[in-house]
Amino acid sequence: MASKCTIGTSGGILTGQAIRERGIIERASDSCCRYASYDLRIGELIQPDGNVVLDYVLPPRGIVEVISRERVAVPDDLVGTAMVKTSLCNYGILALGTGVIDPGWDGQISSYLINFGKNPRHLGAGDVFYAPLFNAWTAHYQ
Repeated sequence: MASKCTIGTSGGILTGQAIRERGIIERASDSCCRYASYDLRIGELIQPDGNVVLDYVLPPRGIVEVISRERVAVPDDLVGTAMVKTSLCNYGILALGTGVIDPGWDGQISSYLINFGKNPRHLGAGDVFYAPLFNAWTAHYQ
């Protein structure tokens, strides 16, 4: 089993278990803890017409906004990086807005998903869409 990083070590990546133990993810599930990340799940989807739904069939060349079920609270000594799940890419789904989750961020994580595949793809509450990594951050957040 992978060991937890030492908090405060420059560049150290937290394990999924360390992420959970630090309370960074509210409404976390043990099944979503990975060796070096946590799988964020879809909480709700916002259709192009603005309707909020729990399930959506994303057509080819279609777009939908997804908002995480979990709330993410990044402490001042950490920085996160939102990474798209490879499993989505395997179906031709691209997540927009991947990148940095700043120290001090406290809220849900959202993204737009675009279907570049040839087939419609069902998306629903509970499906995984991002895997954030959390690294030690030695600079002071203000």
